[in-house]
Amino acid sequence: MALPFWRQANDPGHLPNCLLIGAGGCSLAHTLAANLLHWNSSLSNSTQTDCLMTAVEASPEVVQASKLWFGAEPSYPPASFDLVCDTGELYLKSLVRDDKAPIDVLIVDAEDGSAPPASMRTLDFWTNTVLPTLNANPVIGVNVIGSEFDVANLVQTLETVFS
Repeated sequence: MALPFWRQANDPGHLPNCLLIGAGGCSLAHTLAANLLHWNSSLSNSTQTDCLMTAVEASPEVVQASKLWFGAEPSYPPASFDLVCDTGELYLKSLVRDDKAPIDVLIVDAEDGSAPPASMRTLDFWTNTVLPTLNANPVIGVNVIGSEFDVANLVQTLETVFS
């Protein structure tokens, strides 16, 4: 997944801070968190024990279902991620406002009938909301569902922001 890409461009002695926007049933969050735990145990000099994976879901009903039926409770092994009920935009803005650790791996898997939602396809979102939260050499994955025109527009937006 995203971790090998991050590892190639960054210090292998510490773990990346990961954010998933659009947690859904948390299967991706579980997978990424398990990979982080495995990676942490393989680092002989690692002293990190903090949760480095946050999954953000905007729908309270989906968060509740994730906890009830998909093991997204922090006490339920192997859950080792924080599940936050908030919109991706508001959560990202809170990271800057609260001076939180920058993001190394960002996965956008949110949808509102299209993926990502229209609000997450804009130059303003990527420039003013996402960019200030990122660490150097981040890995970004975006699940895109839409027409070729939608995909091309998002690719152009991302190229403008990151080139």
